Amino acid sequence: MKNASGHHRDENRWPLPVLAAPRGLREITWHVVALLTLGAPLVLRGGWYVLAAASVTTWFLKLNSPVLRRVALWYLAAGLVIAAIFATPLDFPIAIAHDFDWSRAPEIGASLTFALDVLFDLSVAVCSVATLLAFDRRSVNRAAVDLRVWQRQQVRRRQLLRGWHRVNSLPEVIQ
Repeated sequence: MKNASGHHRDENRWPLPVLAAPRGLREITWHVVALLTLGAPLVLRGGWYVLAAASVTTWFLKLNSPVLRRVALWYLAAGLVIAAIFATPLDFPIAIAHDFDWSRAPEIGASLTFALDVLFDLSVAVCSVATLLAFDRRSVNRAAVDLRVWQRQQVRRRQLLRGWHRVNSLPEVIQ
């Protein structure tokens, strides 16, 4: 349906989803980081289970996003410390690389590889939950927004009409 203010959907139909293309480098970066953070646990071996455990733990303990980010950093630090104690600090990145292709690092023992994988998976899962919690879920008062949108449209229409009358002069008296 089309009216004077543009396209209009019937009141009885479902509203369209509110999706907007990202504007600017900051929003594009946010979308890329959110996609990578939310997709990483699904790629890792055992990531589904660790993500579910992190979600349930966050829900029970009612943790917020900054606390979860610190916990994720503590998991990474614990992985580095364990790798430094039982092998070399460079074995942690090697274990992470092998975690993505679902294989075991041959130069590291099976139990150490498992421990390092679990710590990395926990870190990624906690970052995913923190990203979801950081998402803006505020709601707005529809009546106030509709009134502001209506007023903004009225002001814009007046601007356009004034501009048209400035460019095109109509004779005041028609003979």
